Amino acid sequence: MRLDGFIDAQGRKDRRIVADPNAEPLWARFYELASNRPIFLDRDSMVRYSLAEIGQERRGGYAWYGNWADELLAKDYPEWRSKLNR
Repeated sequence: MRLDGFIDAQGRKDRRIVADPNAEPLWARFYELASNRPIFLDRDSMVRYSLAEIGQERRGGYAWYGNWADELLAKDYPEWRSKLNR
């Protein structure tokens, strides 16, 4: 999966999730603790389980997904692991 940014028919910034077997790992900003599923909230504060279910303003104006753990997994985790194995 990858996050695809685009401009909609009204000229507004929008985002969608696209299946891509070659995409880098992607993490959601928020997860439901009991199920580990990504969750999304619109202005009504109702939990939703798909980015497509929230309004365009929220999809296009908030970082719901990112590659935040890349450096951790590439650099910090191996360093921690090697210290642990000493």
